[in-house]
Amino acid sequence: QRLEMSPGGSNGIRCGSNNVVNISNNVINNIHMLFEVESSGITGIYCEQCVSGTYTVNNNTVTNMTSKARGGNPLILGSANMNGITVFVRGVNTVRGNSIINIGNTYTLPGLSTSNVNGLGLLLSQAGSVIEKNVVSGLYGSDAVTGNNAQNILGFSTSQAATATLSHNVISLERSSFPSDKKVVGIS
Repeated sequence: QRLEMSPGGSNGIRCGSNNVVNISNNVINNIHMLFEVESSGITGIYCEQCVSGTYTVNNNTVTNMTSKARGGNPLILGSANMNGITVFVRGVNTVRGNSIINIGNTYTLPGLSTSNVNGLGLLLSQAGSVIEKNVVSGLYGSDAVTGNNAQNILGFSTSQAATATLSHNVISLERSSFPSDKKVVGIS
């Protein structure tokens, strides 16, 4: 099956419901962007609901995804991040037992902004949310871009006032051998 990339990117699974949602026991495997493009990231599982919702994301595998996306103008075209699982849901969420393995971005020309590689991202989650027993490993950014637009490798990141209990997660990251100014962060 053909998966086309456009500004804003592509997702293995995308859900935007404001109800109770269960995304469990899926395998997202072998999504590859074979050409360089600006502002077109890839996410294995993307959940977004800024008003309300309760999401359970359990026992999924996201593996073997490669992007060649450069960061564009984030105000116009959006970012070019490579994400394993992103839960951007205002509510009480559970993310448990997922594996995010071997995902990365290999662009070679500098973009207008950074292109991060994120294993697991949590945004807007409220008190009572649980992130546990997830495995994140093999994230890479083999670009040769240096300076302000070098890639960042983030095992797990939170933002936009996300609240959760994190326990028993395994995050294993390495710095690449390329001469870059990458930041490698386990939990941010």
